[in-house]
Amino acid sequence: MDKNRVLIIGGGPSGLLTAHILNKLSIPYTLFEQDSDISSRAPDWDFGIHWTQSSLPACLPRHITYEKLKAAQVDPGLDPAKDDFLPVFNLSTGEEMHRINMPFVMRLRRSQFMKLLREGLGDVRYGKRLSAINTDYDHVVTATFTDGTIEHGTLLIGTDGAQSVVRNFLFSSDPAKAALKPSRIVSRTVITTLPPHAVDNIRALDKRMSIGHHPGGIFAWFGSHECPPNVPSSKWKYTLMMSRKEPLHIPADQGGPGVLERAKGIARIRFCEPFRSIWEAVPEGAQVWCNRLSSWPTEEWDNRNGRVTLVGDAAHPMLPHCGQGLNSAIQDVARLSECLRFHYHPNPNPDRKVLGPFKKALDVYEKELWKRGRDAVIMSDENAEAVHDWERLRMSPLWRFGIRPVDDLCA
Repeated sequence: MDKNRVLIIGGGPSGLLTAHILNKLSIPYTLFEQDSDISSRAPDWDFGIHWTQSSLPACLPRHITYEKLKAAQVDPGLDPAKDDFLPVFNLSTGEEMHRINMPFVMRLRRSQFMKLLREGLGDVRYGKRLSAINTDYDHVVTATFTDGTIEHGTLLIGTDGAQSVVRNFLFSSDPAKAALKPSRIVSRTVITTLPPHAVDNIRALDKRMSIGHHPGGIFAWFGSHECPPNVPSSKWKYTLMMSRKEPLHIPADQGGPGVLERAKGIARIRFCEPFRSIWEAVPEGAQVWCNRLSSWPTEEWDNRNGRVTLVGDAAHPMLPHCGQGLNSAIQDVARLSECLRFHYHPNPNPDRKVLGPFKKALDVYEKELWKRGRDAVIMSDENAEAVHDWERLRMSPLWRFGIRPVDDLCA
């Protein structure tokens, strides 16, 4: 085993960014991802980078340039600009109610962003699903995978998302503390091509993205997903999402042919033009992902003498309506990089030998993360409740403050 080897569990953006900072710090690592390859996961979501654009360079190698990031956008033809904004519409009247400033926002496809982040990384292993973690031996952490293989390291970082196995291990003495908290909000999302009239309608709202609210408590998203240059607009893809509160005792739709028709039915009855016809133009047979959304307000954990920690959605899974998820993960990685740079001790002094080499760095990292993560999750929960309540909409953090760091909102 390499000295002070780090095991990264999870090959999404958080895991890949974590691998890059370890590379830059010359700390040996292996990244383990349960999917069979980088492109095997569906759906291929898109997400925005906004308030962490100043933090992101610290997480990237020099060869991943700003120009390469722009090429990974949902629409590479759109240059991020100082006056970018997110328009907000009334879904029942068509009125533009508000504009949320989003200077220099970059909207990226997950698959393209991950393909870019995969460049320059060495030891990445696919098809590795974690089944158990052991920290019974001093200064060693052991990961066991479902294929029977066993790996040893000095630190294990869980970047394995909202359903984190690593988080479950950290709270194994009280499993309920690690459990996701289901919300009342159910989302229905489709990623699809659209006929020309619907493309014209959706791009007339905004070429990148727009949102809408209905007095009946419905939130909707209309956004570009894959609009490459020199390709007919009939082959472009768009992300449509609608969400609303539904009783917790009623299971969310799990898919099937009726889900799309139910979503179209909501649009047909509740939405005005052009929102109604955009949804009605979704081709029959398009897959709709229906999910009851959930979150986990960050709790403090025991890092097992600096041997196990969390990054990204594993540490603070949150509802999506305030655009904090990926940006919070980038902030995690940037902060972890800083803490490792100043507090990682590869060769502890004899009087510190009882401490693991990563102990001090993790203690500093986690102290900030626990508060920031918890604040972000709680704020996102409150925002999600408000954007689905017409009477409270204008008091929502999204409406009042826009897309900003949670530190600014909670100051």
